Amino acid sequence: MNSEEQRLGIDYLNQIAPQEQKKGFTLPTNMKVILPIVGGVFALIIGVTLVSNVLQQERARLRELDERLFLRMENLQRELTAQRMHVRDNLADAATASLITQMSTFLTDLRAHIDVGAISERVRMSELEYALDLREDFRQARMMANFDQMYPQQLVFELTVLMNMIEEVHGSAEGSRPAYATILARIHYSLEMIRDQFELVE
Repeated sequence: MNSEEQRLGIDYLNQIAPQEQKKGFTLPTNMKVILPIVGGVFALIIGVTLVSNVLQQERARLRELDERLFLRMENLQRELTAQRMHVRDNLADAATASLITQMSTFLTDLRAHIDVGAISERVRMSELEYALDLREDFRQARMMANFDQMYPQQLVFELTVLMNMIEEVHGSAEGSRPAYATILARIHYSLEMIRDQFELVE
């Protein structure tokens, strides 16, 4: 038997001999089924937690927007009452009087849907700072003898800001809080009418 035949014989024997099992970790069949299920449950828990966190953040954002809307309106009503004695234009004075009166109704309506007692101190301080800045702007305008021109322009701006806030709150309330959405729509319409009056002041 030559070396070539011997090599072929050994190769043949190696081919027909039972292969030695490689040592290593293999999962039992039942574990191959269980692991994907456990992974799926784990992924579902993470997904539900993430969605829950997003919803909580959105609710907190909308609650803060409600609070800011209420305080902005309350502070603006207070400031208009203080500034009215300086308004000399009859149309601006009539629009201011109408706005002050209507804001009382608006605030009463909003109180039915906003927990005013739970408004955070951070939001209160932020809105107070905004109101104080507005008061200072009015004071500066009086000192510069520019109040008659500045006042109606500032009111157009302030009412536009309020209307934008209302639109954002209304969009979220429409499906979940229809009574609140109706009130917001009515307030928005009234503010728009009063803003139009201020736009007519020359």
